[in-house]
Amino acid sequence: MTRFLNIEKIIEFKLIYLLIAAGLFLIETYIAIWVHDGFVRPYLGDFIVPLFLYCLFRGLFTGSKYIWIFSSFGICYVIEILQGFQIVEKLGLSNFKLAVILIGTSFSIEDLAAYTAGAGTIVLFEKMKMSKYQQ
Repeated sequence: MTRFLNIEKIIEFKLIYLLIAAGLFLIETYIAIWVHDGFVRPYLGDFIVPLFLYCLFRGLFTGSKYIWIFSSFGICYVIEILQGFQIVEKLGLSNFKLAVILIGTSFSIEDLAAYTAGAGTIVLFEKMKMSKYQQ
């Protein structure tokens, strides 16, 4: 009997990506809790989000790096668009600080640009990594 979903072929731990993801998570947490400025929190913080998600996905799952780049980029965009619809308030999560921090409460085109720059950085990094190994 064949199994529809073979977990052994989906999950694959890659320590380097998990360590990078953990470091990025710590940076994001620091920014979210202690940085309240006009550049680092709104732009650098959003730039890091797709990097974090990408490293987390690559550290946990098999699959094409481009699937994980697109997935991390897509998740960022979906959450940002949901912010425009005040999803936190509509779900009744306004009193939960963690939900407010993780999901956010206001839509911004600049956030989409920061997510795009972060995803673009991943693409450039992966292309440079590939060209290095092909030489």
